[in-house]
Amino acid sequence: MLEELDVQTVTVSPAASNAVNNILTERKLDGYALRVFVSGGGCCGVNFGMALENNIRDQDITLDANGVKLVVLVVDEVSIDSTCAAHTLTS
Repeated sequence: MLEELDVQTVTVSPAASNAVNNILTERKLDGYALRVFVSGGGCCGVNFGMALENNIRDQDITLDANGVKLVVLVVDEVSIDSTCAAHTLTS
C-alpha cells in the first residue's frame, strides 16, 4: 500500500525570510506570497525561479517556510522533488 508523505522540499533561511518579509512590508504587498517555480532549462537541466505574487490558484500548494508563505504549482513540486532532495533559499 502506498503512503503519502508530507515532505517540505523547499526551505527558507531566517535571513531570507526576513528579507522577503521586509520587501513585502516596504512595498505594502498584503496577501502576497513567494512563488517558487521551475522553468525549462535545456541541456543543462531545469531553471528555478522566484516571484512575489498574489495570484494563488486551486492547483497550487501553499506552505509556511520560516514565516514566509510559499506557493508552488503541483507540477513544479514534482520537478523540484525529482531534481534535488532539498533546496535552501538564502540571502
